[in-house]
Amino acid sequence: MKMIQSVVLGLACVYIFFASFALFRHRKKIREEKGSYLLYGLISVLAMFFGTFGVSDTAISVFGYRAAGIVKDDVLPGTIITAAVLPVCAMALSYTSLFPVEAGLLVGCVVFETAGAVIGSALVSRLSGRKISMVIGIAMLATAAMIIVKLLINGMEGGTLYELAGWKRYLAFISFFFLGALNMAGIGATVPAIALLMVLGMDLRSIYPVVMTGNAVSSTFGGLAFLKTEKYNGKAVLASVFGTVAVVFAVRLVRNINVTVLQIAMVGLMIYSAVSVFKKQEGEKKKTSGMP
Repeated sequence: MKMIQSVVLGLACVYIFFASFALFRHRKKIREEKGSYLLYGLISVLAMFFGTFGVSDTAISVFGYRAAGIVKDDVLPGTIITAAVLPVCAMALSYTSLFPVEAGLLVGCVVFETAGAVIGSALVSRLSGRKISMVIGIAMLATAAMIIVKLLINGMEGGTLYELAGWKRYLAFISFFFLGALNMAGIGATVPAIALLMVLGMDLRSIYPVVMTGNAVSSTFGGLAFLKTEKYNGKAVLASVFGTVAVVFAVRLVRNINVTVLQIAMVGLMIYSAVSVFKKQEGEKKKTSGMP
C-alpha cells in the first residue's frame, strides 16, 4: 500500500511542479479572470467536501461556476479537471491510509481504469451518449434495489470484504476498463464504480480507496494535458488548496460515521443520480423535438 501512496504522492508533486510553472507564466492573464479567490475557494470546498463521500464534484463545480458566471464554457472542462487534481489525490492518500483494501485489487482496478481512459474512450465515443447514460441510470436503480434487499436480509449489515477473488475480481477489472472510458467520454463513473463494488460484497470503507485512487491517477494525467492547452481557469486551480483542506475534514467524518448510515446514504445517492440521468435525457429529448 505504501508503494501505491508513493505513486499518488509522486504524481501530485509532478502536477504541482508543472502547474506552478504554468500559473506563473500566465499570472497576468489569471489576474484578469473574473471572480474572487474567496468565491472559487467556496465552490472548491463544497464540491470536494461532498465529492469525498462519492457525490459528483464535477456537477457541483459546474453548477457553481455557471451560477456565478466566472468560468467560460470553452475552458470549463479544463478547469474542472485541473482544479480537481490535488483534492482527489488527497482523497486517495487519505483513504488508502485509513481503510484496508487488498493491494492487488486496487492496483488492478486503477490500471484497467487508466487503460480504459486511454484506449476505450475512442470506442465509447462511437456509441450514443444518451443510450449509455440511460443504461447506467437503469443499472444504478437496479443496484440500489439489490443493495436495499441485501441490507434488509442481513439485518442492515452490508458487505464485509476488503478484497475480491475469482470471477468477482475479473468482473471488477473489466468493468473498471469501461468505467474509465465512460469517464473520458464525459459520463461520471464514480457512483457506478461504488455501486458495482458494493454489489460484489465489498465493505464501503474499502471501496473508497479503490475508486478514489483511480480518479486521482486519471485526473492527474488529464490535468497535465490541460495545462499544455491553456484552456483552464488559473484562479480555480489556485483555490483548489481550499478544496484539499475540505477533503481532509470530510475523510475524518467518513472514518467516524456508522457504516450502515454510509451505505444508506450511498443508496440514496444512486437513486438521485439515476433520476438526474433520466431528467437530463428527457430535457435533451424535448430540446431536440422542439417541445416547450
